[in-house]
Amino acid sequence: MKFTLLYPKKGAKKDTIYLRHRFSFQGKAKEIKIKTGFEIEREYWDDVNECWDISLKVKSPRKVEDKIRNGEIDRFNADFGVFKLKIEKYLNENPYPYQEDIKNFIYEDKHPKPLKNHSDSGYPENFSDFIDFYIEEKSKLIVGKQKPISIRSVQRYRQIQQKVNKYYPKLKITEIDDDFRDSYSSLMLKLDYKQSFIIKELSFIKMFCRFANKKLDVSKDVLYWEFVDTDKNKFLDPIFSFEEINLLKNTTMPHDYLDNARDWLLISCYTGQRVSDLLKMNSSLIIEDEFYTVHQQKGQKDVTIWLMPDVIDILNKRGGEFPRKISSQRYNEYIKQVCRIAGIDEVMKGGKQINNRKVIGDYPKHELITSHIGRRTFVSLFQPLLGNENTRTQTGHTTDKMLVLYNKTQAIDKAKRVKEAFIKATNKPE
Repeated sequence: MKFTLLYPKKGAKKDTIYLRHRFSFQGKAKEIKIKTGFEIEREYWDDVNECWDISLKVKSPRKVEDKIRNGEIDRFNADFGVFKLKIEKYLNENPYPYQEDIKNFIYEDKHPKPLKNHSDSGYPENFSDFIDFYIEEKSKLIVGKQKPISIRSVQRYRQIQQKVNKYYPKLKITEIDDDFRDSYSSLMLKLDYKQSFIIKELSFIKMFCRFANKKLDVSKDVLYWEFVDTDKNKFLDPIFSFEEINLLKNTTMPHDYLDNARDWLLISCYTGQRVSDLLKMNSSLIIEDEFYTVHQQKGQKDVTIWLMPDVIDILNKRGGEFPRKISSQRYNEYIKQVCRIAGIDEVMKGGKQINNRKVIGDYPKHELITSHIGRRTFVSLFQPLLGNENTRTQTGHTTDKMLVLYNKTQAIDKAKRVKEAFIKATNKPE
């Protein structure tokens, strides 16, 4: 599924956004192209992230027209983001669609029917309908009250909705209680989901119930749910050591695309940026040769960071430019190859995606590498050197509590740092 501007309109101010869906049916490749009804000026369209290019927002706007334009961008992206997710849900449920069926769905989506099973309060009681209602309510931009929820959040809510629909098809949100919690937990354990994942889903269900409690008679059991993770199979997500970073730096890559991905990986370790912000970095936003302002997609805030000397070396290697743009999917694929070639192959416990499920086991470290390793590595390696405040300045975290979640340093390494600090403070020899 892809949303893009396919056919330029001559003389038109705006172009139509098309849905292009490719799939295979009975061994034959099929492609459907349909107008979505959304339009945008071609120069404003971000084809990678399929939205109005958020880099066009004015930072800290003072002029009224700039504030209006920023609001227009936010509203468009919120509306289009919800629309995309509804289409994605439809295609997941209808993997071999007819073009006319998708057209009808899009038309109905733009003229939605009232949600079924509403109580007198206006809130739907059916759990699945309530999730639709909740997403619609939380996707609104209400000035001074709420920002639209992220696309990732909507995806998580849809995943819970699909599971509950499958195993509890007629569940009402007012029927969720301690018995449901016990049943759901047992079922998810039988399906080999991690305890931490089950707890996360139950915490979302509690959140839905708290929202519903404003106008529905929700079981008070849910409002007092507490969560304790008793998983004995927990593991630390992988990070790089300084030695492994040097391995990455000094290993010659056999292909240019791997060299390009390796440089992005190193930049991520030295800047601590999420992949959604990392792969958009470009040299035109560098300030005074060594600072850079990132507009972080999560939280929609500007963070000015210092570009460490190793980052500047990578830019100098490329004539002052960042590496070539690649998609996050390709990036995740390539950095595993990069780490394998660099010999980062220590066997360790971790979770590996197999058939869209995370399977816990012992794997070579390069197989467990994902795009988030750069952010975890930055916090784990540099927090002891820079301190909490300076680390948060670089990563954009708002609290020290979040830094603790990202610090994946092994216990033995932490103990070694205590020893090093003692030696340095007392000037005692080892």
